[in-house]
Amino acid sequence: MIIFLIILNIIFLSLALFFSYKLTNVNKTVSFVIDRDALIDDRIIPILNFIQNIRLNIFVSDFVIKEFERMIETGQLDEWEIGNKAIENMRKLQEVEFFNVQIIADESEGDLNDKIIAIVKKNNCTLLTGNFDLYIKANIENLKIVNIKYVEEICQKTFLPGHVLKAFISESENNQGIAYFADGTKILIDEAAENLKNYIFCKVYKVSKNMNNKIIFAKFLHRDE
Repeated sequence: MIIFLIILNIIFLSLALFFSYKLTNVNKTVSFVIDRDALIDDRIIPILNFIQNIRLNIFVSDFVIKEFERMIETGQLDEWEIGNKAIENMRKLQEVEFFNVQIIADESEGDLNDKIIAIVKKNNCTLLTGNFDLYIKANIENLKIVNIKYVEEICQKTFLPGHVLKAFISESENNQGIAYFADGTKILIDEAAENLKNYIFCKVYKVSKNMNNKIIFAKFLHRDE
């Protein structure tokens, strides 16, 4: 039964991402609730950036934020790193033009998973999670769910030299713009550093791949190219 539900969710997400990618109406809005595990996942930014040209309402429980702030204040290195990553990811989400990030005050009873589910129900949102237990619990509640792991598998891309890509420049370094696919693949784009926080077109000229990761090298395409 669980496997059947997972397959249905993968099919639903594939269709949702496909049509989201094709839409050009920026007035459309989609709402997500992000849980604790998703917020500390490095794939969260590229996954949400994959849904282009649609405004996103992103809700995060204040209980989750307070938990990460507490971890930073403990002074323990492992907890500090987790808490700092979460707060940094929040900052990155808030910087994206099409993302409306809101911290939701939550007074519902129960554990953290119960609180997350309560926010999803109250705001009629889709849950974005990296927590398998929460994924199963939300499935039982018949909620709309996106699991980061399955998004990564769906969004994996294969590109060869000469392919033209549309990418969102989330970072810049040494005159290169840096973008990421939803599966975490890094794209280094020459002469694109000045296009930070913007979508650009680029052409692949090299792909470097090893057992651990893949990096795509591309050249920024100017309007006249």
